[in-house]
Amino acid sequence: MVTAAEVRAARRIAVVGCSGSGKSTLSRELGPRLGLPVVHFDALHWAPGWVERDAVETRRRIEDAVATERWITDGNYGAYSGTRLARADLVIWLDYPRHVCMTRVLKRVWTTHGTVRPDMGEGCPERFDAEFLRWVWNWPAHNRPGQLDRIQDCEAPVLWFRHPRATERWLATL
Repeated sequence: MVTAAEVRAARRIAVVGCSGSGKSTLSRELGPRLGLPVVHFDALHWAPGWVERDAVETRRRIEDAVATERWITDGNYGAYSGTRLARADLVIWLDYPRHVCMTRVLKRVWTTHGTVRPDMGEGCPERFDAEFLRWVWNWPAHNRPGQLDRIQDCEAPVLWFRHPRATERWLATL
């Protein structure tokens, strides 16, 4: 297990997990505690109006962000994770059950509908999106295996949380 001192010494932390797992919330909690700037990959990927940026531009924006010396990143974007995971001092994987992530996504849509969350791109208000909900539902079968492969190939230590209560208990130790 990674000690609290090792976490406090980390300069580059990658937070990964299914949508709704709390990556952005945890990153926003950790940033001020550890004195690290937070980089939200969704804000780098989405242009106003929920327009996906060109893959080359997204890659450039993400690589520029992780080329700096200090950061906490939240998001997955498997196609762009190589550089980030190679540079990370620590990876935090929020590997929660499907029902937890689905419940949180639905609550988020309900409570923030029509507003732009701080972790989203400018001009991307929260909305109900059935395709996105299917993506979250299918995460365990379609995306989790690739995430596991990327994490196992990573040299940084990994904090692997399987339930929000475990994450909360750990956060209280910092």
